[in-house]
This record gives sequence, structure tokens and C-alpha cells, in this order.
Amino acid sequence: MFGMTASSFPDRLPKWLGLTIGALVTAFFITQTLAEALWGRPSSTAGLGFFVAPIAGLIVGAGAWVVGLVIRTVLRSRGVVSVPTPSWVTRTLWLVVLAGSVVFLMIGRSSVLALEAARQPRVILDAGRITAVNPPTIDLQERVTAPEMQSGITNTLDAKPIDWNGTAIKLENLDEQVVISDVTGKRIASADLHAFDYINGLHAAAVCAQPDGRQLLAVLVSLRATSHRAMLLLFAPDGSLVYQHHLERSGGAKDALYTGRLNGAEALAVSVGAISTWTCAR
Repeated sequence: MFGMTASSFPDRLPKWLGLTIGALVTAFFITQTLAEALWGRPSSTAGLGFFVAPIAGLIVGAGAWVVGLVIRTVLRSRGVVSVPTPSWVTRTLWLVVLAGSVVFLMIGRSSVLALEAARQPRVILDAGRITAVNPPTIDLQERVTAPEMQSGITNTLDAKPIDWNGTAIKLENLDEQVVISDVTGKRIASADLHAFDYINGLHAAAVCAQPDGRQLLAVLVSLRATSHRAMLLLFAPDGSLVYQHHLERSGGAKDALYTGRLNGAEALAVSVGAISTWTCAR
């Protein structure tokens, strides 16, 4: 650790560099983890940041110490003699670490708040294909529960392909993208959900018959459990994304997607703790 007594330069240079840089790197990672815990929606593994931060600081600090050794060796080879330095130098270095920690925390807070604002539940895209029902209901006539196509964060499918307009399709999570493809692997449609945490499950069902008889495809995407969020996607028969709604998850019930009829009209409903219902627009 830095002492409060006088030291000499460049004798103490490796120690100064190693400790200062190592402490700043540790502070950076700890304050980022702390900012996420205080103002964000931390994942279940976020606490590991408090263990990873000191390790990262130790590794980077060791590298800085080696750099300091090299610089000291070069300076000595050029005839630079040891120069006594006052104790305020070490105090200044610690103040730099403290100030850096505060700055890192404020930067982390701003970035977390900005990310949370972008992730707020809302309708992101609406092409007028479905209409919200208020008050919402899940009491659909002829109600059918859409199967869960995938669970967990891997690409392993837990259900057989489903039929969509005469084509057997499968849903996958490929690098935080919902990818819809036929059984040969040809991509039909996709939606990038990188900005909304990782995908934790998929449900899909054909709904809303169009004048030509083809149907839209509704996909309910369960996102990271601790984010308390889900996403409803609606794809047109040509594969274009025509509706996207970021939903707030409440309660402990398992996410579910239903299709059926409501007052004679085709409808879909989702349960993500809270209930949301839509009827198909004509």
C-alpha cells in the first residue's frame, strides 16, 4: 500500500503504477456493478462482479507494475538518479482513485438510467394489425394455449415445429435474435432483441387470418427472469414485423400465449402475470 512518508522516484514507480492503476480498474468494475444493483435490473449473476472486479484489478495492476519496472530500468540506464518525493504525492494518488471511483459511479448511473429508459414497457411498433381490448380478458372462446417452443437460454428446441400458412416452422434464439425458419433452415423472419436482455423462452401461434386466408404469427418472448419483462411480436405472412410490444411481467405465473375468439372476433391474449388481450383488426 502507499505510505504517507517520503519516497523516491523512480524507485517507487512500479509500486505507484501497479497500485494506482489496479485500484482504478477495481473501482471501475465495482462501481458499474453497484450502479446496476442500485438503479437497474441486475441479473441473477450480477453479484459476481464484486468478485471479478478485484481479480481484474489485480491482473491489470500486475501489468502496470511490470510496465513501471521497464520504465524504471530505462530511466536508470539513462542516468536518472533517485529523486526524493514528498508524501503528498502518495496522498494525491489516493485522491485520484477516490475521485475516479465517484466519476465511475456517476457514469454507471447515467448509463443504467439511459438503458432502463430505453427498455421501458411500451408499444414499439404498431402497423394496426391488432387492437387492444380494455379491460383485458383471458376468457377467450375456443381458447388454445400456444406451446412453449424453447426454454432456457440455449438453442435447444423443446417442441416440434408448428404450421404457419402451410409451412412447418421452428423458432430459435440465435445470439439474442428470434429467428423463424423452415425445417430446411431457411430463414423466414427474425427480430433482434439485443437491447432487451437475453431470451429465456419462446411461445408462438398462428392468429389473425387475412383476406387471402393466410395468418399472422404471434410470438411471446420471455426475457431474462430478473428483468421482469416479456416481448410480444407479430409477424405478417411475408415475414415482416408488424407489431412489437414490450410488456411488464408481474407475479410469479409462467408466461403463456393464448389464441381464440372474443365476441366473435379472432383474438390473442398473453399472461405475464398481468393479462393483455388484443383482437385482430380487419
